[in-house]
Amino acid sequence: MIRVRRQPMTVHQNYIAGAWAEAAEPAPNINPSNLSDVVGEYARANEAQVRAAARGIAVDAVVHAAAMTNVDGCESEPEEAMRVNRDATRHVADLARERNATFVYVSTDYVFDGTKRAPYVETDRPNPLNVYAASKLAGEHGVLSAGGDHQVVRSSGLYGLRPCRAKGGNFIDAMFRLVRDGILKLGAIQDPED
Repeated sequence: MIRVRRQPMTVHQNYIAGAWAEAAEPAPNINPSNLSDVVGEYARANEAQVRAAARGIAVDAVVHAAAMTNVDGCESEPEEAMRVNRDATRHVADLARERNATFVYVSTDYVFDGTKRAPYVETDRPNPLNVYAASKLAGEHGVLSAGGDHQVVRSSGLYGLRPCRAKGGNFIDAMFRLVRDGILKLGAIQDPED
């Protein structure tokens, strides 16, 4: 149970409050038993739908992890990628600011081109190489321009109990599948002093 202003929050409400952009209908119309099924459709919400979904839900913080994350899908549907990763993010950031809630945006390290020979830091200049990365960087810009109390997290990967169907599972599941299917051969490096 997570506590918010004025009321305890159920898992169902946490889902809506945690990612208002995912809900295209008011909260009572979403069945919490199939939340993993609604993410793809509800991430495409427009501003009015985001506001309707958030009506009556009081929060202190919003963690916005809703996104179009399929890199190939973003390349083939760049307008959709921008609508989900840039526009919906801005809608949620604006709403969080209006409610004086801390806003945490989960972005990606794909905003960098990977050419640096050291770990990236916050002040490094982004250079997105694909539509997915450009749309997530645009989402970051929306968060920053929305103002309010916000954080941007550039993660290289998120893992959980429920694999992402759009990506074909999480990274670990994908590696097991590639090895099992003979697509990937695993090797190990041995320390020469052993």
